[in-house]
Amino acid sequence: MHGIIGLDLFKDLIVEINYATGFLRLTAPEKFKYKSCKKCEKLNLEFYNGKPYVNAKVEINEKEIPVKLLIDSGGSDALSLFEEDSLGIKSGEIFFNDFLGHGLNVNIYGKRTKLKAFTLKSFILENANVAFPNTENVFYAK
Repeated sequence: MHGIIGLDLFKDLIVEINYATGFLRLTAPEKFKYKSCKKCEKLNLEFYNGKPYVNAKVEINEKEIPVKLLIDSGGSDALSLFEEDSLGIKSGEIFFNDFLGHGLNVNIYGKRTKLKAFTLKSFILENANVAFPNTENVFYAK
């Protein structure tokens, strides 16, 4: 890792990212022209300590659970969750152990599996890939 592009750069700009084409555009809000998009949907973001979060739902073990997710545009996993038995967020019985990535000071290992569904507003991803960091890595990852 060579650095992080964070809130200080993005907070006052419109950011467009297209991972497929390797495209990043930063535009001043007063110069940005919104285009109508029939396939697009607006999401409300909540900011805590300068970090963006979005509300979604996950379906695990036949139970739909509301979750608040940190948006990490640099993350390599589509979805990472912390196991929380009291909320019913558990990896289940079918998973494999794997190296999940590098944290700032630690290598992060954990479980990889699939959720029955991940819902973000009207978008539903069935059999979505999910990573569950090991509990000893949770302190560093959080």
